[in-house]
Amino acid sequence: MVIKDFEYNSFEIAQENRSLKYQLELKDDENEIANNIARKVKPKEEISDKTKRKKVLN
Repeated sequence: MVIKDFEYNSFEIAQENRSLKYQLELKDDENEIANNIARKVKPKEEISDKTKRKKVLN
């Protein structure tokens, strides 16, 4: 009986580990997407700021 309990617990732990690993992969993907968006937005903000400064100076 002890061996069966151990095998069942091992199976449950393995399932939980797979689930956590998948969640980490999703989080990494979300972070990568956010970083890509931030890289694209930053240059646009810089251009917008430069344009605003030019308008103020003129």
